[in-house]
Amino acid sequence: MPFVHTPLRCNAHIARSIAFKKTWTSRQKRWCRVTGETLPVQHASLKLDKRVYNIAVSSLLNGSGIGVIIPVMPLFASSIGISPAGLGLVVAVMGAARLVCNIPAAWAADRYGRKPLMVAGPGVSAAGTALCSIATSLPELLLFRVMSGTGGSIQMTGGQLYLADISTPENRARTMAPLAAAFSIGMMVGPVVGGLVAAQHGLAAPFCYVGCAMLFSGINNMVMLPESLPPDPKREVKSLREEVMNTIRSWKPIASTPSMRAVLALHSVYWGVASGAMFTLLPLFAAEQFGATAADLGQCFTALALINLVGSQPAAWVSDRYGRKAVAVPACFIMATAAVFLPFATSREQLGLLWMAWGCGATCLGTTPTAYATDINEGAKRSQALALLRSAGDVGLMVGAGGIGLIAKVAGITTGFWTAGGLLMIVGVNFAFRATETVGKWKTSL
Repeated sequence: MPFVHTPLRCNAHIARSIAFKKTWTSRQKRWCRVTGETLPVQHASLKLDKRVYNIAVSSLLNGSGIGVIIPVMPLFASSIGISPAGLGLVVAVMGAARLVCNIPAAWAADRYGRKPLMVAGPGVSAAGTALCSIATSLPELLLFRVMSGTGGSIQMTGGQLYLADISTPENRARTMAPLAAAFSIGMMVGPVVGGLVAAQHGLAAPFCYVGCAMLFSGINNMVMLPESLPPDPKREVKSLREEVMNTIRSWKPIASTPSMRAVLALHSVYWGVASGAMFTLLPLFAAEQFGATAADLGQCFTALALINLVGSQPAAWVSDRYGRKAVAVPACFIMATAAVFLPFATSREQLGLLWMAWGCGATCLGTTPTAYATDINEGAKRSQALALLRSAGDVGLMVGAGGIGLIAKVAGITTGFWTAGGLLMIVGVNFAFRATETVGKWKTSL
């Protein structure tokens, strides 16, 4: 009698296959514990470390803190007599503080471990942000914002290196994606919370709220996260001065490779264009041409955060599976297209569609530069490469708003948008042809 594939027999066959797979995996794990070997790639390198989600909690609180401050800071600065030019300085000084602290923070992470930075950083940020509530002049506000930027740099350095420690090339982008998603949730909820708190308790109250949230973030990191830097008795201990000099010298060979220069240019230009075109020119353009109110702009930025929340994990999956360039290059062209056509929008609907197109491109780019810089640098070079990448982003952040804003003032807002789009196209093409693929089907040797 011929064998018939009845549903019962098929189900039994599937059950036996699943049971065999689980038994075999369990035996592999026991064998690895005895011999000290590691699991094969399909078991060990694809699974996400659960510690990612504890770090994501801190990212959520940080994002909500920034989101709370965004709608409040202009009104608060105006209430204590600070001019719009002074407000620009208040915004830029945080980037400057982060730029200065990147090297010392990377040194501290390699010397003392990742966890101390992830505890101390939120503490410093909490103090600086809370003190902003009692500022009565521009110098005081600048000082407290410097504290906030310093704490942010410390925490960001520790967090990025922690994720680099617990990830592999096969899951690195997906390991970093939950942080981007959590940060986006915070940015989405933060402005609403900030407006409600300010309406109920005054303009100074949101700063105290953010300080408490960041303090809780530091406590969460202290309690929930073990140290990720493996002990190494042979690790050389250097002074901070030696580390700064060595870092500056080490940046030259790190940045000498075409791949690293390409990702540095990509990261710097992205943050420069984002601060200059999308967060400076676009709100002004929307208000002047279409009468957009603060509530309208808040809804648009909330929509961007929602797009990032929904799309960050699929984009990271594509990045891990098909390659960093498969995501980064189309993302640059999507954002460039949106920037070029924005001045020609004739209705709110067209403006909204182009704004959302930018959000899709920014979500696709996501953590790809960080993942790529981690891929192409190993060992002791990794922390310095990430510090160099953060510094490039901070430079772009500081220069972008002023540079593109100056172009718009001299040559018109349309020229400002076109400049932003042109820069994104240039760095996208440069990354496509100069960067070496590190994962996926088109992976090549470095």
